Order: sequence, then structure tokens, then C-alpha cells
Amino acid sequence: MAQRKGFKHTLETRKKMSEAHKGLNTWMKGRKLSEETKRKISVNSAKVWLGKLMSEEHKRKVSLGHLGQVAWNKGMKGFRGGEESHFWKGGITPVNLRLRTSLEYREWRNSIFKRDNYTCVECGDNQGGNLEVDHYPIPFSAILNKLIVEQGLENLYEKALKYDIFWILDNGRTLCKSCHKRTETWGEKAKRFKLNE
Repeated sequence: MAQRKGFKHTLETRKKMSEAHKGLNTWMKGRKLSEETKRKISVNSAKVWLGKLMSEEHKRKVSLGHLGQVAWNKGMKGFRGGEESHFWKGGITPVNLRLRTSLEYREWRNSIFKRDNYTCVECGDNQGGNLEVDHYPIPFSAILNKLIVEQGLENLYEKALKYDIFWILDNGRTLCKSCHKRTETWGEKAKRFKLNE
């Protein structure tokens, strides 16, 4: 077999091989399976493939087999997760997500859209599904960080809902996605921003 390593068939041979394989998988075409056959196939594939049903005994054995194992990323050289990570901000991600899905945020966002006539203030794009609201000139992350410094992490979500800077209409603008991505406050770039004390 090693002698054929790197061997390539000619175009003519490849065409012949292709024609020869046509029709090989059509023996089931148009056939209807009975409900009993479908049920058997379902039961058997559940035993073989991922997502298979495990007995409680099997689950217990798998669990015992994993005891004492180290997570895949713990052995990585230099890996720092959770509080050890340089990205850690005190566990504020859930608060951030809750704020961005709150009724207050949606009302603020809709007010910005209406004020800007559902049009990007940079390029004039007015496609509704393509528009986003940008906290500007003070980024969302800077406001949240200032709140944490001033009032601490306890009950952060409730404090943020009452924190007026979040909801000022003058601190928001309508942008299309492409214009928003070019701003200094998009994604990782927002980390460079500090709120002036």
C-alpha cells in the first residue's frame, strides 16, 4: 500500500469511478418505513450514538470515574481563570446582562431611537434591524465601573437601575452596526476608557 502514497488518478479514471458509484445508495429511495421499524431504529441509535440513555448505575460509575480529575484548562501553563484572570471585574457579568435586558434599558434605547429618527447619526443608515444604541460620550462600562467604585458591589443591579448617568438621553446615540464597530467604545476597546472623576 505504501507504494501508492501520493498517487493520483487521471481525470478520466475519476469520471469512471464517479459514474460507477452513482445509484449505489438509491436502493432505499422511495421506500416507506413502518412505525415499528422507525421505533426500532430510534431505540437502537439511542444506544449507540451520543445522547444515549444511561442507567442511574452507569451515571454513578461515570461520575466516580471523573472524581479527582483536573479540568482541561487547569493544567495549562499560565492559565488564570475566574478571580485569577486579569479580565476579572468582581463577577459583574450577570449584572451587566441583566441591565442590558431590563425595562429601563429598553425604554432608554427606544427613546434614543425615536430622538434620532431611527437613523444612524454617523452615516445616515435607517435600516431598523441594523441599528444599535451606543452610550456616548461616556461608555456603559465606564459608568458601571464608576458606580462600583462609588457604591460597591452589593446590590449592584438595584443601584444601577437608580443611577441616573445610565439613563441620560444626552449620553446615547443611534449607530448602525458597522459604525458602532468603528467606535472607541466597541468591545475590548472600551477597556481603555476611564470615566473622569
